[in-house]
Amino acid sequence: MHALRLSARRPMLAIVPFLVIVLPGRAHAQTVNHLYDKLQFGVQGSDVILSSTIQVDAESGPAGTDFELADVGLSSGGITWAANAFWRPGRRHEIDLGFVDIGRSGEKVLTDTINIGDTSFAAGLRVNTKMDAPTLQMSYRFAFLAKEKVKVGFVLGLGALFFSLDANAVAGATAGGADTAIVQFGASTSVIGPTASLGVFAAFRAGNHWYFNVDAGGIGARISNIGVSSWRGIAEAQYYFTDHWAALGAWSIIGDKISAESDTGGWIDFKGSLKFSFQTIRLGMIYALH
Repeated sequence: MHALRLSARRPMLAIVPFLVIVLPGRAHAQTVNHLYDKLQFGVQGSDVILSSTIQVDAESGPAGTDFELADVGLSSGGITWAANAFWRPGRRHEIDLGFVDIGRSGEKVLTDTINIGDTSFAAGLRVNTKMDAPTLQMSYRFAFLAKEKVKVGFVLGLGALFFSLDANAVAGATAGGADTAIVQFGASTSVIGPTASLGVFAAFRAGNHWYFNVDAGGIGARISNIGVSSWRGIAEAQYYFTDHWAALGAWSIIGDKISAESDTGGWIDFKGSLKFSFQTIRLGMIYALH
């Protein structure tokens, strides 16, 4: 009987150091207010849903075809990655740098003729298309309300859209006999478009572990022959399970429009219009330093 009492106590004795180590850490986690972390770093997996159109005009000639990305075989959905970093130099100030990697490739037999720049792709051609559109965004936030459980303020965002599109087709023509001449041709365009937004943000602390953030804004401007407009909205939730680590879930919608009447005399080597908008659903992790 004595041996049985001793073995029954061992699990209880093993729990004691666990409680000594873990419980103070959990109690300390309840006192950390992550609304005012000095630094945060995040990495997420992202499902990106595109809804975009593009028109590339010829350098000297008629306007190009206004087409959707799906018209040249590019899917609207795809999994990619995103990363961001926050620096809070003061209670009311915050600087955020974010990056989303967006790319697509696909193949399709065209149902309609599409003109991209000086190149015409006739209906019935099989076209291989590749698109890259990574986006970089830096935001400055100023909180005019900075309480223990809520922050509200203004946000100014500046960034860039690095867009490129390559479309290639193979056409076959038989000029008698068994000989076939294969002619491969294609078109490509690229533009580094500036993006910007001016809006408001709010952040909330709900209990000891949950945090919620919303952000919305937009802006439009015209400089010389270039017109630019941007708008965006973001909502995210964070759950801190330690002082430094949190799980993140977020949804965002971002839209940018760039139009140029001429590719000469301007600061963007592009003639046409690009309407690039996308939604993201992100899941990831955050590491915070206080």
